[in-house]
Amino acid sequence: MTIYSFCALANCADGGGPSGLALGAAGNFYGTTSGGGSFSLGTVLRITAQGALTTIYSFCPQGGSRADGYDPLATVIQATDGNLYGTTQFGGLGGGTVFKLTPRAP
Repeated sequence: MTIYSFCALANCADGGGPSGLALGAAGNFYGTTSGGGSFSLGTVLRITAQGALTTIYSFCPQGGSRADGYDPLATVIQATDGNLYGTTQFGGLGGGTVFKLTPRAP
């Protein structure tokens, strides 16, 4: 049973190319997409078992530099501090980034 199909929004604003899911502390799932989002550079997302998707972050050009990274190829983890941690394949100084995000309550 499919609970969500990506690129359901115009220009794949909800992301495309999911990389897997991790179960978070509150029972939601967290993951990444390698494409789509506001700038077509990938997203970090939260999704419920019922299929309600929230984009937590869209990787962005940041003044054209892409300093925050883009194209995450693995899912995130939720650490005991409640934050999400993950990696991107590209961006930063050129070889990718490690990032930390604080998810907002649904």
